[in-house]
Amino acid sequence: MSLFVYETDLDYESSNKLLLEIRQTVSQLKSSHPKLRHCSLANVSVKKRKATVNVTLFFQP
Repeated sequence: MSLFVYETDLDYESSNKLLLEIRQTVSQLKSSHPKLRHCSLANVSVKKRKATVNVTLFFQP
């Protein structure tokens, strides 16, 4: 099984904005990477940093 992992740092303003940014990132990744179109988001890791939130997205077929 192949796994695709994407990691980014997002600014934290509110939980609603963070969820919206994660959803937008997933949509952008799926549209820009053809292999991801047939994958599902399997897991999300969220870690608080000083000024940002580190988000890691795990996709699997």
